[in-house]
Amino acid sequence: MARRPHFVPEALPRTAQKGGVTVVRADGRRAVSVNEVERTSGATWVLEDLLGVPVTSRGVPTIRRLQARIASLVS
Repeated sequence: MARRPHFVPEALPRTAQKGGVTVVRADGRRAVSVNEVERTSGATWVLEDLLGVPVTSRGVPTIRRLQARIASLVS
């Protein structure tokens, strides 16, 4: 059975009252957030609160490492 996508119920951008994170874009599958302080993250709990479902989040450095690893395996 296919899962229905979760839609963002509130207007964006949305800044969390606590946590120093702003969700700037989101759709049913992905979101982009900005932290006020580098190398901190409140994105996971902010998105879970916004969407009402469990989520996971990764920072740009992690995504870049994953891209490099995948590229090395494909080459």
